[in-house]
Formats: sequence, C-alpha cells, structure tokens
Amino acid sequence: MVSSLSLQGRARDWATSRNGLEALLWLVLLGSLFFGLFGFAFFTLRPENLARWPHFAGWYAPAMIWGAQLQSGVCVALMLLRAGELWGWNVAVRALIVLTAIGFLAEWVGTSTGYPFGAYHYTDMLGYKIDGLVPWVIPPSWFAMGIPSYFLARHLVERIAPRAQEIDSHRRRRAWARVLLGGWLLMCWDLVLDPAMSHLLPYWQWLEEGFFYASPFINFVGWFVVGVLIMAVLEWGFSLAHRRPVPWTWALAFYGLTVLLSAGLCLLAGEALPVVVFAIGVALGVTGVAFLLRWGQPGIMAASADPSAQGPRVSASPQRDPLS
Repeated sequence: MVSSLSLQGRARDWATSRNGLEALLWLVLLGSLFFGLFGFAFFTLRPENLARWPHFAGWYAPAMIWGAQLQSGVCVALMLLRAGELWGWNVAVRALIVLTAIGFLAEWVGTSTGYPFGAYHYTDMLGYKIDGLVPWVIPPSWFAMGIPSYFLARHLVERIAPRAQEIDSHRRRRAWARVLLGGWLLMCWDLVLDPAMSHLLPYWQWLEEGFFYASPFINFVGWFVVGVLIMAVLEWGFSLAHRRPVPWTWALAFYGLTVLLSAGLCLLAGEALPVVVFAIGVALGVTGVAFLLRWGQPGIMAASADPSAQGPRVSASPQRDPLS
C-alpha cells in the first residue's frame, strides 16, 4: 500500500514538474519571439538607434546569434517533452534521433552539392557548424517542426474525410493525404522563413539568384521532398496515425508561433508578399488534399455531409511500430 501510494505521489510530482517545465519553455519561446521582433524593429531596421544608445551595441550582435539558437533549442525541447508524455520517452527519443538524422543528411548534402535545395551556405550566426557546414541547431529543427506539421495534417484529413469508410482504399488515401499535406505544411513554413532569415537577416546566404527573395524554385521542391520523407517515416515507421495525437490546438499554437516570428519580421520590414504566399500555399494544400480524398469517393462526401451515415466511431487499436 505504501509502495503504491509512493508511486502515485511520484507520478503526480513528475506531472507537476513536467507541466511547470512546459509552461516555462512556452514563456521562454514567447519571450524570445517578442524580443526578436522588438530588436529587429528597433535596431536592425533603425541602426541609428545603436549609435544613439551605444550601451546596447555590445549585446545586440550576441543577442542575434544566441537568441536564434535559444529559440531553436526551446522548440526542440518543447516538442520532445510533449512527445515523451504522449508516446513514452523511448519512442520520442528515437523519433528525435531519426528525424534529426534525416535533417542533417539533407542539409549536409545540400550545403555540399547544392541538392536538393540549391546552392547556399550558412553563416556563423547560428553557432557551431557540424563538418563546417551545418549549424548544430538546424537538424533537430526538422524534428521540432515535422511533428506539429504531421498532426495538423492528421487533424485536417480527419475533418475532411471521416473514418466511417474503413476500407483499404480509403485508409491508404488518408495515409497518403497525411503524408503529402504534412510535407506541404512543412514546406509552407519556408515560404516565410527563407525571406526572413536569408533576405532580411544573414543567417544563411544563397549562392545563386532565385526567383523568390533569392530562393530558387528547387529549394521549395527540396523542402517538400524532405518533408514528405519525414512524414512517411512518422506515418509508417512510427505509426503515429495509431498513437495518441498531439492536440491539434497545441500543434497549431506551436506551428503558428514559429511561423509568426518569420512572418512578423517580413511585415515589420514592409514585405507582405511572403505572408500572402504562405496563406495561399496553405489554402492550396488543404484544397488539394480535399480533392485527393473526395475525388472518386462519393461515400466519403456523403459521410462527411451526413453525420448519421458515419455509424459508430471505432477507435483504432494501437499498433507496434516497426522501429520498436
């Protein structure tokens, strides 16, 4: 009895400490976003303010360097903490390792050969570079943004195509819809990220002149391809469709705040085009997936329109993922 009560007490203590840590990380993320936008508006766009208040000049450059690394690290920690709570630390850490490896390989090949993103290189503004090419914060960022992109796609797919039609063709369509839409949402993030971080700020530089704020078309193709690969690993490697989902509101807040920083920088600089293109891109992605799910599937459209036709909702039984 004492042992049982002790275990329950420890579980409550862990839950309390985890919630406190997550709240702290959210506060740090919000704070870094606010100070990042404030510093950009007050000093980057108005460098005369550094001459007017020279005591700020000493910390301005380090803040740009360490602030970006801090925000990236907090995003990874937040996503890992939430994944560990939902799926257990074994699965969460393996997902971090696998997605970080995919991200590193894509970035290392990209900075070495120009494929699949185009010719570019990272400056020293993001800290230590692995092999002198890839900043240490970049590979785990694919994990941090890949997970919420997947679960936003999962939520949207479930809204578009109810799970009533449990036949193989419908299941396959939903799986591919999650993978394609998740990869598309990840690519859409770059529509505001790249103009902000390479055009307005010097975190990386393009070695060729592209059509969209110096970004070449192949960059967005590469983002989509790598994004689809990550979503495929999450869908079929880790069987996330059958695991407890990251709440879509949480995923939306996480994705939205990350997008907000880059979008805010663009808007402060008077560059609204990336934000408009991002919004159009997301809308096109959702529309395309809706067409994929409903085209040639009248049963899905009828089930979506008539809730009474869906029948009882059967929860999917957990499956052991192949990477266990």
